[in-house]
Amino acid sequence: MSMEQSGLFNMKQAIVNPSIEISMKEEELVTLNVNLNGVIVQDDNMARARIGNSTIYLINNQWSSEEVLSYIHRCANSVSGEKKRALNDLRIALMYLNDCKINFKGSIAFMYHFGIKQAFRGSRLTKPFLWLMGKALKETIKVDGILLQAYPVGLYAVNEIPSLQRRLENIYQKSGFALLKAKKMVVKSSEGYVINHMFCDVRNKSFEQFSV
Repeated sequence: MSMEQSGLFNMKQAIVNPSIEISMKEEELVTLNVNLNGVIVQDDNMARARIGNSTIYLINNQWSSEEVLSYIHRCANSVSGEKKRALNDLRIALMYLNDCKINFKGSIAFMYHFGIKQAFRGSRLTKPFLWLMGKALKETIKVDGILLQAYPVGLYAVNEIPSLQRRLENIYQKSGFALLKAKKMVVKSSEGYVINHMFCDVRNKSFEQFSV
């Protein structure tokens, strides 16, 4: 399964026509691999570029049941490496959302990874890509909510993490995500920092037109 959506957005020194291409595969869970692409026009020159990528896991309406959480736990124990970490993060995120006691019933897309290549960072492309992904997830994939962990991943100095985390949270908040506050559960990274979870209920969110 493959689909593509695009839109035109202005940058400071160029015009970028970003688009996303989504492929779906069924493994332990239904997984979406998203290519973040772009056509860049500057000074009458045009170039196509792969700007980044994202990995998303889909969970059905029974996401908070013990059966689903146990299944994800078993799947995580049967794999290794990046897949194991992704499934463990998904299980923790669902448990955290459940502990928030919010009134939400519906299918969820867990955005495990969202990354823009170093060469394109600072180009104000994050929000447009998040908008395109939200539009596709709501209108084409038919999910009801999007869940993520707002925490920087990469080779960063430990003392840089808090400021990077605040920057990520600000970007996601401007894209319609809200910080979650669990009743009891606290999730910390290996560096000892609290990992904040964010959620966007897309059921009543309009994707008719992108706004800066």
